Amino acid sequence: MAYELRSPPTQCRHSGLATPLKLQRIAEEPLYYEPFFLFVSEGHKLSTQSKISEKMLSASEVWLLSDENCFRNQVLEVCTERGQKIKLGQLELKASHLEPLIELVATGNGYTLLPQMAAESVKKRKISGRIIEFSRPSPAREISLVHRRGPLKQSILKALSESILQGVPKTFAREASRAMHTVGVN
Repeated sequence: MAYELRSPPTQCRHSGLATPLKLQRIAEEPLYYEPFFLFVSEGHKLSTQSKISEKMLSASEVWLLSDENCFRNQVLEVCTERGQKIKLGQLELKASHLEPLIELVATGNGYTLLPQMAAESVKKRKISGRIIEFSRPSPAREISLVHRRGPLKQSILKALSESILQGVPKTFAREASRAMHTVGVN
């Protein structure tokens, strides 16, 4: 998606993406912040916790998305202590979306992290496993309206932002707060 935004204009391209991307030609306008939750299988040692701390997680145990997915990098940042080398487990799954990871956890295999919308979907579908909230400050991702820098009308951007936000639960923070820390994309 970021590559498409850098490409020569063939049409107006815009999107809500996890940010910051820190790309020179790309403008980012934060829309909301989406907290992460732990989704853990029943019987796992972490399943008894009422809240979870990032220090309790390990990059070598968490189920991850494939390399090209930015959420993978965010999960690794949460599960790896600052300054430590990332050590992944022996088995690696090449999932491009969250559903296979949810199924692995639901069948009794470890844990993964989910953004809040996915965690709420798991709860609604009554999938086996536990959703556990992080202790504060909880990790969250910034979601922004992303567009190529240039002469776009502010009225169009405002309408697009409002349209995107209509589909976002009102409980999501519209501004960063001390109750969370934003996890980078890289």
